[in-house]
Amino acid sequence: MWLIDRNGKKVEGEYPTSFVVNRELGAADDLTLYLPVKVSEPYCGIELENDGVREFAGIIDEQSYSCDSSGESTMIYARSLAAALLDNEAKPCDYKNADAGLIAVNHCTPFGIEAVDLSGGACADLKVYKGSSHWQVISGFCTQAAIAPPFVDECGCLHLGDEGQGLKGLYFSNNDGIEYTSVEVSLRRCKLISSVLEKAEGQEDYNIEHTDALAESLGVVRRRYVDTEAVGKGYAEGLIESGKNDAVIYRLRCAELLHCPINTPIDLELPGGEVLSGRCVKLRLSLGCKGYETVLTVAGSAEEIGELERSLGDVDK
Repeated sequence: MWLIDRNGKKVEGEYPTSFVVNRELGAADDLTLYLPVKVSEPYCGIELENDGVREFAGIIDEQSYSCDSSGESTMIYARSLAAALLDNEAKPCDYKNADAGLIAVNHCTPFGIEAVDLSGGACADLKVYKGSSHWQVISGFCTQAAIAPPFVDECGCLHLGDEGQGLKGLYFSNNDGIEYTSVEVSLRRCKLISSVLEKAEGQEDYNIEHTDALAESLGVVRRRYVDTEAVGKGYAEGLIESGKNDAVIYRLRCAELLHCPINTPIDLELPGGEVLSGRCVKLRLSLGCKGYETVLTVAGSAEEIGELERSLGDVDK
């Protein structure tokens, strides 16, 4: 664990007595950490590693000292570098046919954040309103360009259009894979959207309908209306896909620290032998009184709903 002062100098810190790292797609990671000593100097940044692999890098938001009968301790709360994108407003402007490179230069580079562009050259028009944060601009660009949601990884790099390309998958099984202590499967029909009615640019009526055959086959009736002139092309289809991606969630607990970047492909063998697949969208790494623990939230495939209902019976709606 490294503490970083205002001049960028790194100081190796004491091993923490406890910590929690929360990593999530589309949000700033955060770290809450306790050290068994008093840290007097106010530090600006912190890095946390496990076996030489970085698991968190960010900006310290709060540093506090306490003392009681058990001794001294220092609490540090930090957020990843994405916090700078959330906390700062962007200058209002209009983008015409902007690509990911231009968005990165204008909204990431000023904060020293490196961008990983996997957008495939996607472009979009985007209006930046007064009061919008840099993160809202970046996220809005990804929506308008119909690419994967942005995220800042554990090393502080912003990923644009990254759907897990090149990431090595993880296989969980209590027979011949990474062992887990518990698994929870949630099937959420409430996330599915059956149809989206779209109003094209220059038109007065919402007469273009996009439907989801899966939602209809499950008896889901949930309708949305979209004005293309306001939100851009591709938004209607994106709403349906987003709902499908949120419909099936797996939560895994493991009694160890696992390195698992956002969007890592996951295969999970259930106790009954069924194998489910998905990608990691949320991660919690922790050290507490019971030792290390990793909790993964995995977005599965909505097409597995029928099979899961048959195999599991009890469904979380």
